[in-house]
Amino acid sequence: MSQQSTDGPRPDCEPMTTSATVSKLTHYYDDTYDAVIGRLRAQVPQLDTLRMRAATSSQDIIRVVEDAKSPSGFVLFAEYNHAGWMRHFTPRGEILQRAHRFTFGNPLYALPVLQQRIDVALHIPLDCCIVEESDKNRTKLIVTLPTSFIEIDSGDSDGVRAALAEIEQKMLALVQSLAPQSDTSKED
Repeated sequence: MSQQSTDGPRPDCEPMTTSATVSKLTHYYDDTYDAVIGRLRAQVPQLDTLRMRAATSSQDIIRVVEDAKSPSGFVLFAEYNHAGWMRHFTPRGEILQRAHRFTFGNPLYALPVLQQRIDVALHIPLDCCIVEESDKNRTKLIVTLPTSFIEIDSGDSDGVRAALAEIEQKMLALVQSLAPQSDTSKED
């Protein structure tokens, strides 16, 4: 058996490093961490991922998303409670600042983008992080803006730009909906 040399360059396997600027929105809520997370869960219900994986048609996918009955249009794919595991490394008596990451989106919103730019799948579904401020009465939300997934000089089509802008507008509406609602039923 002869062996072929692998010493030569293999351009098809060369790593390539690129840089990108990603825009993030940081929003503060004058409310507790638990309250903001509760509102997020109410606005972004859990997707039945088992049904999603078992889907055999586009109509099945549509039904799974619609069955979530999401007020925001977004569904939750995964969540990561960093404080849940970090507490094991926090000395007793020390205050632990909590953070919770959520992966959310809507496959039907993402479809037009992914059909034209499959590499945007790196950023879809969306992510946000909810962080408890040290005073415990304020909460921070950080989310990447979908329109920042477009490279300025990439020649992306107007369709990709429009679809990402639409997703971003829906995401911004979600961010606003997480604010504590003032009681407007009180009489002056």
